Amino acid sequence: MSSAADETSTVAQPQLLCPICKSREFVAFNGRPNARCSGCLSVERNRLLWMILERYGMFRPGLRVFHIAPELALIRRFSDLSGERYHACDIDPGHYKSRYTVVRPMNLCSDLVKLPSRSFDLILHSHVLEHVRCDPEEVLREMERLLAPGGRHFLCVPVIGEYTREDMSDSLTPEDRAKRFGQSDHYRVFGSISFKEVLDRVWGKSEKHNVEPLELFSAEELERAAIPAAAWTGLTSHTVFHHVRDLNRPVQIAQLEKKKQHSAAATQAPSDARDQSSSARRPQLILHIGAALPLVSRLQQWLTANHYGALRSGLDYWPIAENHSEAMFCAFGNSDRNGKGEALLHRDNGLAPITPEECREHLSDFLSGLEGRAGFVSAEVLWSFGRADVAVIAQYLRERDITTRIVCFVCPPFDQATLLARQRCRTTLALDDFGLALRESLAVDYRRLDRWTSSFGIENVTVLPTENDMIEPFRKFLPTIGIFPPPRTFVESGPTPPPPSMVAVKALLALNQYLRGADGESKKRSRRLREMLTNIKGEAFQFPETGVLRMKPSLQQDAQYLSEKFGVDIDWLLQDCPAVDDPRFFEWSTAEIISLIGTLNDIFSKNEEA
Repeated sequence: MSSAADETSTVAQPQLLCPICKSREFVAFNGRPNARCSGCLSVERNRLLWMILERYGMFRPGLRVFHIAPELALIRRFSDLSGERYHACDIDPGHYKSRYTVVRPMNLCSDLVKLPSRSFDLILHSHVLEHVRCDPEEVLREMERLLAPGGRHFLCVPVIGEYTREDMSDSLTPEDRAKRFGQSDHYRVFGSISFKEVLDRVWGKSEKHNVEPLELFSAEELERAAIPAAAWTGLTSHTVFHHVRDLNRPVQIAQLEKKKQHSAAATQAPSDARDQSSSARRPQLILHIGAALPLVSRLQQWLTANHYGALRSGLDYWPIAENHSEAMFCAFGNSDRNGKGEALLHRDNGLAPITPEECREHLSDFLSGLEGRAGFVSAEVLWSFGRADVAVIAQYLRERDITTRIVCFVCPPFDQATLLARQRCRTTLALDDFGLALRESLAVDYRRLDRWTSSFGIENVTVLPTENDMIEPFRKFLPTIGIFPPPRTFVESGPTPPPPSMVAVKALLALNQYLRGADGESKKRSRRLREMLTNIKGEAFQFPETGVLRMKPSLQQDAQYLSEKFGVDIDWLLQDCPAVDDPRFFEWSTAEIISLIGTLNDIFSKNEEA
């Protein structure tokens, strides 16, 4: 008999035992002796993966399993265990003829984004990523999004050498691909160093990514399953890579090219000697335009409480009885918007409405009395002004020969959206807003600053990065315009109120959803209820993961704009975003229901006593 005949013949091997089908017969495959089981047709990596899944307890009922290019033996096992929770898929499901399950069509380069986040407890694929005609790292990132907290991901890829070789161009023929990558439909082979770096970026560096078979099984067990010794340790094409998703894994937003282009305004010195001497002869106005941060009120309270200390330092805070936002909106807002009642702030105190003429007169008196000091007007509502309204303000101040500095506090875009959500859930934000329109509901759009740079000049627009405190960035800005506040004069005001809890936000969103169809009297009665619900204690509010992903394009857009135009550090802007599993956000736990019922009971008891 020839050696070739020996290799292809079926040979009984009593010492061998397939862990999948318990067959003892194996045949050679692609020149590897005893590589394929005659019973289930599994090759070495299939049997090793089966053994590892069994050892990790993955063969248990009820798991939500996402299986790409599924092996027939695993199809049968997981179909029995998970039923409709088992999702087998392939780019060409016509290759499968299974009576156990339906293999669904799936293009990993385009279809993963359509699946809901955190929807699988187990993800499996073996020698699949070399076939995808897109960035396999992005495919892995999408799979990480699909994996539930605590879920497991097992995969194999062909590993040859240290560095990945790839070519997705149309210039290679199938024959070229077979020669370079081992198969006519392969676009790459992975290198041990390169692939580890990919997994470090996607899965994190805190865990060891490859399973070492000798740490789980004895040499005898591996030999009996016909697992070659080369696969027992290190990284090979038989290696099984394994990952457990953290219970509190943040969502990654920083997927942009990290440009750090500083504009002329961002890189030049705050002011030279000529600027300071010129400014000293002319009154200055610091106009704070927002964005609409809830932290603004803390800055305003601090300035009001320290008014006399600020005056001694050369800073005068506009002492108007009404708040600055309402006054500036009334004074310079478009008359059509004011007439339609579209102002963001309305009086509920029974006082007569202020007029635009009264507001401008107040402001004119304030500017006239500065006498070399710098005035400060904090009107975050001006963030909503259009280009024409901004131009009106600029012309008004130029006519009075006022040197104006526009100040805008910015925080990481996701933090800004979170602050807005906390603020608006107390007023109008409802459950429906967390659907497809979420990106628009909580959009910031920092490109609105272009309206101010075009009217006042980019050199007079300052962006101050801030996180939880606006006071210290503002203190550091003041010396750039010649104001040096003594530390003991500027005493911080009271603590910032804690953010609402998750259960409070969920209750408020539900209430706001109901009130959208309610009459005016119901809305009026709801104010006290809204106040009480805000104070429910519990775990801090976080966005659902799908919500973060819906906002991701606008968050990236804002970060790119602030980085390129104002030199804000893009790494700081694009921090990872904490998020919770969607069901935890949209469904109520027993503890949350008990907390809500207790709060409502307290409200009703107090009303009865009153």
